Amino acid sequence: MSEHIDTTTSEVHHVTRYAVDQDHYINEGCIWQKGVPFDIPYGVITPKAEECENLLVLVCVSGSAVSFCTIRLEPTWMHLGEVSGIAAAMTEAAKRFIRGELHGIEDLYKVIGRKERSLWADQRGHLSPGFDRLEGYVFYTTLYGKSLELISAPIKFNNNPSFRSDDLDKIFYQIAWKAVVEHSLSGVTDKNGNGIGDHLD
Repeated sequence: MSEHIDTTTSEVHHVTRYAVDQDHYINEGCIWQKGVPFDIPYGVITPKAEECENLLVLVCVSGSAVSFCTIRLEPTWMHLGEVSGIAAAMTEAAKRFIRGELHGIEDLYKVIGRKERSLWADQRGHLSPGFDRLEGYVFYTTLYGKSLELISAPIKFNNNPSFRSDDLDKIFYQIAWKAVVEHSLSGVTDKNGNGIGDHLD
């Protein structure tokens, strides 16, 4: 599953600088190479299953020194943080599906089971139409520090016919809030359980 697409130039800063003469020097060990679009796979933020479970690691990613040069930039760090929150929400949605709590969802992967109402459209992690709003809910709850459950009226998007259930949508509100308050980097906590971030109370 891909979690980020990037095109950043690969820049490995020089390791050593040699003086050639009084006015000139040579940098050694640097790489400045224009990049091509590439994926950062989901696996770089997940430890090996046999070593640790239920953990997403955003900074100490599994990558080479060269690949880390493109990951280490602030926009990429921010996106990895956002993606990890969405990944936590998607994982919770999958768990609820397996427990039979997502009524109306027929399968996990549309590409595998060929069921129209599946959580994921493909094996790369793209959510099916209508279910992609879960990403938006995670973003909203992180940005505003409030659970969508506090909004009484149904949230209208584009009236996607593949997503008809208000009950399912409310479950997604819960999933998004849970993912955000349990994410240590979101800055949102809800110790009293009122659906409002503690920093806003």
